[in-house]
Amino acid sequence: TIDEVWRRRGMARGEARFGVGSVCRHKLLSYRCVVLGRDHRPDRDVSGWDNVQKTARRDEQPFYKVAPDLRDTLWVMNGYREWLYVAEDNLEPLDEKGVAHPSLPRHFDDFVDGTFVPNPPLAFMYPDDPASRLSNTPSSSSSEEEEVVS
Repeated sequence: TIDEVWRRRGMARGEARFGVGSVCRHKLLSYRCVVLGRDHRPDRDVSGWDNVQKTARRDEQPFYKVAPDLRDTLWVMNGYREWLYVAEDNLEPLDEKGVAHPSLPRHFDDFVDGTFVPNPPLAFMYPDDPASRLSNTPSSSSSEEEEVVS
């Protein structure tokens, strides 16, 4: 069930500030990014990460897997990054479509009202996110009967 998916992720529904497909900016490093996924609490040791330890909630907050803008990572990090793992307190919403990352077409089908619309597999993983409701995710019950051949 949907609740089981959320439980496995360690997150109650509605607890995260950003949904999959949200466009954000890193508050300290200023790169633009798109949310690809999230964890209720970090899935790795972040105790040595300065940008996390400076936040009010440290490791007691959602963490996001984001696709950073390719142009920004070349400028900020001197190279391409496939994805980054970021604390919620270090992100702010950004109303901008202009995020350039080669993997965005693999994860998203459209851009509607300031949010990338996840493709069906990604929408299935985050069914309660607002953008996931815009996806063409197949329903769990089908009105068509399957033909059984014996």
